[in-house]
Amino acid sequence: MSITCRIRLIERKPICSNAKTSTVEASLSVFTKRPFCLESPELQELSSKLTPEVIAMGGDVGLFEYRLNEMRNLVWPFDKHALTTALQCYCNAKNFDKALMVFDDLNEKGWVDQHILAILVLCYSKCGEVDMAFELIGWADKNLKIRVNEKTIYVLIHGFVREYRVDKALKLYDRMKKLGYRPDFSVYDVLIKGLCLVRDGNVDKAYHLLSMKILIQLVFKQSLMVCAMLITLDLLREMCVYGHEPWIKHYTLLVKKLCELGKAAEAYNFLTNMTKEGFLLDLIAYAATIDGFLNINKLDHSLKLFREICERGYCPDVATYNTIIKGLCKAKRITEAEDIWNDILDKGLVPLVVTYNLLIDGWCKDGDTDQAVQCFSRMIEEEQEPNVITYSTLVDGLCKAGKPDDTLNLWSEMEHKGCDTNKIAYMALINGLCKCRKPDVALIYLQKMEEEGMLPDTYIYKALIDAFASDSNTAMAHEVLEKMVKRGTASINM
Repeated sequence: MSITCRIRLIERKPICSNAKTSTVEASLSVFTKRPFCLESPELQELSSKLTPEVIAMGGDVGLFEYRLNEMRNLVWPFDKHALTTALQCYCNAKNFDKALMVFDDLNEKGWVDQHILAILVLCYSKCGEVDMAFELIGWADKNLKIRVNEKTIYVLIHGFVREYRVDKALKLYDRMKKLGYRPDFSVYDVLIKGLCLVRDGNVDKAYHLLSMKILIQLVFKQSLMVCAMLITLDLLREMCVYGHEPWIKHYTLLVKKLCELGKAAEAYNFLTNMTKEGFLLDLIAYAATIDGFLNINKLDHSLKLFREICERGYCPDVATYNTIIKGLCKAKRITEAEDIWNDILDKGLVPLVVTYNLLIDGWCKDGDTDQAVQCFSRMIEEEQEPNVITYSTLVDGLCKAGKPDDTLNLWSEMEHKGCDTNKIAYMALINGLCKCRKPDVALIYLQKMEEEGMLPDTYIYKALIDAFASDSNTAMAHEVLEKMVKRGTASINM
């Protein structure tokens, strides 16, 4: 940074008559509107040392410069205290040009210290000028042999991360350690969060993140997120060295972020490395990784990890079991899903409604509606209340199995129990009845659906038209067609 500007306090006329009335100005009227008050030595000292400080806090540059002009007219010297206050005022007003002029004057007089440096550095950071703040720190260290204090570094690291400049935050963290400062818990917390939110980029950016040994060892084809993972592991390890106990959220956040990016394998490796380092991990991180493998269609990897944590003494909760059942049902491995179900019961856990829904859906899609109905009956016996998803799933499965009567009985039971229907449930019923060649009954439910203020998707009308046409009922097919066109026209007009 080139700091060559010299301070030039501009000559200006008194501005009290034109300045906006503010709380600060009103409270200082004794000094700004009654010049004779400055004749008292005590008031002169109070005016020069206290009043500018109060004005500086509000960042009122106009009022502050008026006071400086008063001081100069009285031939008062601008000492370190006055110039520091001027720097604070310009920084609060985000007037960097004048702030630098004052800083340069302080520097030429040899008055710059840790406090003065911190004022300007923190101002840059708060305004998002991260590069300027970091450059100023380096310049002061090299040219003035002045280093920012520990508290300032903490504030700057938080500010840099807030501006998504984790690269500078990590460099400042490295500088802090070299100065012999011991990071507190909040520093690790914000750095780990920042690394988890770091934006993905190329390898060059990753390499220049930090001159840490862990980055030098990276394979050049790895992504920035993988770099973040390894740095986070190093930070967690260091936390323990300094006596800080990492929170669950510190590693869980990174694991979830990796899984969101489709990097479940990297998340698994990260957890494995943490285990090797002696960390006792929480089930939440493992559950997130299991779900991450399922999202990239790696069911066997999910099952392997699930069995691993069970063998290590972890007791998965019902939500984790549901994740596995969902993956198995999606892959049409219903028998294995049933084994997981039995494991839930053997361990004394209580299946949730969503657990039953997953199995019912799995059996229906596998074409075994008898098992689905049996699961539904067991659900009732266990006093678990079926919801609209439960009924919709069974309705769709029974219709596909060619059991319209059972479907209608189930629908009546749903209405009798007061379960609120929705658009999806109605469409499943109407479409299913059409496939069972019962378009007349389906049309009745279409009318009920419309009476309840729900409009079906276009494919429902097409299903009814096809069903009526298959029964050689062209008149009804045309009637439904006209209704569909009318609905479509109405939507366009709207």
